[in-house]
Amino acid sequence: MGGVWLRNASVAAIALYLSWRGWKHLSTWQLVTLLWIAAVHTTTAFLNATRLCPGFPGKSRTSGSLNLFRTVLLWPFFLFQWGYVSTAFLIHLLLAGGWNPAESCAEVSSGLFVGDIMASAFDNEWDVVLDVTNEIPRLSSSQDYHCIPTWDGTAPTVKQLDEACDYIQPFLKKKNKSGRILIHCAHGKGRSVTVMT
Repeated sequence: MGGVWLRNASVAAIALYLSWRGWKHLSTWQLVTLLWIAAVHTTTAFLNATRLCPGFPGKSRTSGSLNLFRTVLLWPFFLFQWGYVSTAFLIHLLLAGGWNPAESCAEVSSGLFVGDIMASAFDNEWDVVLDVTNEIPRLSSSQDYHCIPTWDGTAPTVKQLDEACDYIQPFLKKKNKSGRILIHCAHGKGRSVTVMT
């Protein structure tokens, strides 16, 4: 885990460079937009790098929905994150020759799966979903859902891991043989795997 915050810092640097290079030729709205993009990405890069305020983007822990005000306010962050995740998924589709839902998750133990956002979105048979993203709204239709907002590229804190265990443990104890539990992050390789271990 590590330098994911550099993506946001890079976008901030590009926006600042473009506003500095073109301030004489840009309209007021273009300049304000570039400066806003730089401010939002500088803030999110700092928070991500320091692991502070993982709830800053405004994702609800219980419903998984994004706060409308923060989504509008932080539109450069969300646009970039959603574009990044979508592009990664499309590249995977092209390279793999199509999408196989089984590739989006792996069964770690009986009924307990770790996966990516696509496993959550396209498989409607999850009994329980634990979401450890803070940048993507809930795409799962499972009845039992909980979100522990975590910055991409960072490991969950001990407190977040305890919260994850406290949420999943009762379902593991009472689940029947057909119960399915999914722990997911955006790509299914970092935050969700850390929680699973």
